[in-house]
Amino acid sequence: MISSILSSGIEESKKRMGADIIVMSTKSELDNKAFLFSGEFTDRYFPLEDVNFLKDYDEIDKITEEFFTHTLSAGCCTVGEKLRIVGINQDTDFLIRPWLEENDIKRLKDNEVLIGSDVALPLGSKLGLLGQPFILVGSMHRTGTSMDRTIYMNIDVSRKLAENKMQKSLFLGRSTDELVTSLFIKLKPNSDIDAIRDRINEEGTGVVAYSKAETISKLEDSIRGWNIVLISIIVVVLLNSILSLYGRFNYMMKERKKEIGYLRSLGMSKKKVLFSLLYEVLVIALIGGLFGSLIVLIVSNPVLDLISKQFMTPKTTINIYNILKIIVFGPVLAFIIGLCSSFTPIYNSSKMEPREAMAKGGK
Repeated sequence: MISSILSSGIEESKKRMGADIIVMSTKSELDNKAFLFSGEFTDRYFPLEDVNFLKDYDEIDKITEEFFTHTLSAGCCTVGEKLRIVGINQDTDFLIRPWLEENDIKRLKDNEVLIGSDVALPLGSKLGLLGQPFILVGSMHRTGTSMDRTIYMNIDVSRKLAENKMQKSLFLGRSTDELVTSLFIKLKPNSDIDAIRDRINEEGTGVVAYSKAETISKLEDSIRGWNIVLISIIVVVLLNSILSLYGRFNYMMKERKKEIGYLRSLGMSKKKVLFSLLYEVLVIALIGGLFGSLIVLIVSNPVLDLISKQFMTPKTTINIYNILKIIVFGPVLAFIIGLCSSFTPIYNSSKMEPREAMAKGGK
């Protein structure tokens, strides 16, 4: 169930992340997966002039830059998250523009910010970020990427904040107006993404390029590996549960043989005893499965959050479809386990003759 939810999160990330290639500083402490799927911050910049050669790439459709200013321990906004503060170039941006347009915002003013879906604040809220006041004017849809844990502002404002709050040595002896944290590149249709990525890496100095497809493909490979491990664990747990419950039901039927003998002596048929005992066991199993499903629903989102943080996967939450699957799957699985583990002990006990059952009762 968790692996299928993670897979759906990856599919959502593919749709929402509109760039084909991401360019970062070679000195960045974040790898491509952490860059795309965590709220971690990097203070490694590179001069825009280092990528001037990109102007000669006919395959590039759009290109925009971002400037990371800081990270917040999100106590001001949400609990247990790290949030990036990122400046966007509104003249060239194509990643955030759709959300601005949905909120009828032509441009972010210098005192306005846009937040990702995981930043739990109402529109119109006033924020104090790095000693400067801002107004929240929009919230984006969930993307499953680091965009969900980001506060966006005008790139010029983010650069001024960086000059005031960060060590000057980080800026390579340059003005922050000349520096960027990352570039996002959208290619024209039918372009060879891998070939262009490799070309950038060969030509660029101090920068490294990653393709979105490459990053997500590696993540999908990891999830497939987790699926194998999870399936193996589930099979072992199911077999262990069936064997353990078989022993428990076997003991319980021995304890109830005298009761079964009384029922048989009163004229109850073997079939009726069998179905009566099975009905009792399976009702208990179904109730247990329902409670188990409710527990899964309670812990699913915290578990998904933990996996997202620890393994840098797209952050996602369970939807109505997943909730319905859990509610149905839990009782059905409990029913199957209960039936497999109880049928043989109940069948053997129900076919005993009354005198034999009463004689062996409790033995």
